[in-house]
Amino acid sequence: MIKNWSRAILALIVLPIVVAVSAVLSTMSSLVIATLFPLLLVALLLNFNAKSRITVSIEGERSVVYVGDEVSFRATVTVEEGFGLLFLRLPATDSFELMEKDTNVHFLFKGFRKVEQRSYVYRMKALRRGVFKLPDISYSYYPPLSVSHIDRGSLHSNIQIKVLPKVQILKRSQVSLRSLYEMPRTSRARLGPHSTDFLSIRNYTMGDPYKFINWKASSRNTSPDTLLVNEYEREGLRTFLFILDRSDVMRRGTAEENSLEYGIAFILSYAKILLNQGMNVGLWLEPEDDFTASQRYESYIIPSSGTDHYQRLKELLVATELREPGTATEEPSLNFTLHSSLLLRIVRETVPSIIFVTNFERSNREPVSRFARELLGVGAHSLTILDVIPYNIISKYSSPIPYSTDSASQSAGLLLKSILISTKKKDQYSILPKGVKVIAWDPSYEPIGRAIKMSMSLMKRNPRRS
Repeated sequence: MIKNWSRAILALIVLPIVVAVSAVLSTMSSLVIATLFPLLLVALLLNFNAKSRITVSIEGERSVVYVGDEVSFRATVTVEEGFGLLFLRLPATDSFELMEKDTNVHFLFKGFRKVEQRSYVYRMKALRRGVFKLPDISYSYYPPLSVSHIDRGSLHSNIQIKVLPKVQILKRSQVSLRSLYEMPRTSRARLGPHSTDFLSIRNYTMGDPYKFINWKASSRNTSPDTLLVNEYEREGLRTFLFILDRSDVMRRGTAEENSLEYGIAFILSYAKILLNQGMNVGLWLEPEDDFTASQRYESYIIPSSGTDHYQRLKELLVATELREPGTATEEPSLNFTLHSSLLLRIVRETVPSIIFVTNFERSNREPVSRFARELLGVGAHSLTILDVIPYNIISKYSSPIPYSTDSASQSAGLLLKSILISTKKKDQYSILPKGVKVIAWDPSYEPIGRAIKMSMSLMKRNPRRS
């Protein structure tokens, strides 16, 4: 359209010259009159070659939405002075998808009126969770007879949208994880004093009472330098600690569907159930970014309970992104990072049930195994690894055959899943330390509720024994 606009201007300039030359050569006076109208139009356009003033105000229908929701935007464009064509690009981002028959690109012709005002409405669908600031509004103004002096600029949109992940809430009758002993959280230990109910035998850690040392079991231990202690039930609230891996292995899939996105939805859904039953829930992000002291932000939440605590968990997870590729090493690093002393103290004091959410593959098998061994070594009550398998997510978008939901395609996908999982169990899960439970979860076919129920069933079993 801009090219047609330039051609029209060129035609208005060339036409009078051609007609004038024809009139002189043919000595016909009637042709001279035909040149007057184009010349008058060109002179008129020269008087409207002033620079225009463009203002755009845009507002969104909602500032907080969920993944999959549609958001409507209304933009009001005001053009003062000038005469010409305006090309306008309203803000849009890759994390949102324009709805069918909607567009954010518009052309506006500024006529002889002093002020030209237009309104545009378009809708976008949220594709992934996060906090997004819409980009600036860009425009290009094409005045007549001044195509070489195009006025380009941008205007701030000042719109920020928070997209929350969808959380699946299970019925209260489907789950039951209430502790046998109910005591206030302000007791002399985070989980209350030790009861007389025997729980397990584990390795001695710094801070354990000497009276809990099991001398007979220690004498039979294959490692003579390691003491074993009796662990007893605590009288108080049970603590759950979620550790979310956000290294490059969680990037497998697409920008909207990958191991990290499904892992965040799992944690929020599971944490909601636990907090509704009065449990303590904490969150740690691993590994931490290499920020400077002034740029660091808290990448963990101390275990606590209550409705307000769930909001804190949700705020942190909504803003969580993958670790920057520039800070990652060739081998994924999952060791205790800058907040290691705090994490160690929390694990020793609360003896939590830890759920580690990751994508367990060959590239990170050694770091994950080492990380699990360290967590169990400092006194974790139990450790469950949720392995978010992304292979069917990748095949759904990379296969040349369009993805189908019919029974034949699902059967083939489930067969592929079973083969991959069995191979992973034989080759990778065997290197994990004894006592670690693994849940292989394929989010392409299994809903979040199934993964939560599997995790809860493992939590209800007897705890590990050294």
